[in-house]
Amino acid sequence: MTLDEALHRIVASIHKVHHITAFVREETLVLWLTCIIASFLSGALVILGMIMFQRWLKQRNEALADVLRDKYETLLSELMSCYYENGKIFSKIQFTVSLDKKDKTRAFNRHILLEQIILLKKHVGGDETNVLDNLYKKLGFQAESTQKLKNSHWTIRFEGLNELILMESRSLESTFLRMTKDKHELVRISAIKALILRGAKWERALTRYDYPLSAWDMYQICEALGKRQAIQLPDFTPLLKSVNLSVIHFTLLMIKHFHCLDAVQEVKPFVHHPNKKITVAAKEILEQFGLDQDMLEQDVFEVVLV
Repeated sequence: MTLDEALHRIVASIHKVHHITAFVREETLVLWLTCIIASFLSGALVILGMIMFQRWLKQRNEALADVLRDKYETLLSELMSCYYENGKIFSKIQFTVSLDKKDKTRAFNRHILLEQIILLKKHVGGDETNVLDNLYKKLGFQAESTQKLKNSHWTIRFEGLNELILMESRSLESTFLRMTKDKHELVRISAIKALILRGAKWERALTRYDYPLSAWDMYQICEALGKRQAIQLPDFTPLLKSVNLSVIHFTLLMIKHFHCLDAVQEVKPFVHHPNKKITVAAKEILEQFGLDQDMLEQDVFEVVLV
């Protein structure tokens, strides 16, 4: 093969290599590229528009919320300055603001109104809060808070429970008792605290408590019991019959913390309990009152009051 023939073959093979645009018409390819670029730009504009709209909506809601807060704060302050008896106003004054239909029916307005009622309830005490309690019930907020307890999200259940606790809904003892069996720890302990602070029969809930009590749980319950101590200290001995070891341990800690001498007789059997924490707690109670192993069979009051 001569040199010319070889070069001819190489050139021929090069001419056979097709460019990618050879499979598609140039006009069609340009159209496709234009459509793709236009789609990307359109998508970007739509996303930008949605972001701008959400930002505008948020700013508008914040501005509206500020206006509503001022309005509701003024109204609640004027209502609380009136003289009330049996839920009726006796001192006649001219209110500068009043609730309209939107305030009672629109979800956003109701949320801000409830927020202001809760805020005032936290910082105001005495008979002045009666108007807040009445308004909370008459506007249907109590029913809404009760409905929140059935929500699948624990944060919503916790929110509803705290609202009912703060507004002192005393008629809902059975509801609080039911919430002590909630799946979430924070909800359960809040329900137990609510029962304690209202003087309800919280011991029954703790006796049947199925979950282990953590150190945080014990602290929260103890804090609530401390607030009730000046009114009435409960009898802890029924809790010693619980099958929950953490409840028994907590009960022994409370007997020691509140110096419950009357409960010492019930503590004696736990000195030889197989659980080490329970044994230690029981022995510490006996040591607290000056009792030792030789005195266990004697009458507690004969030893202490000799």
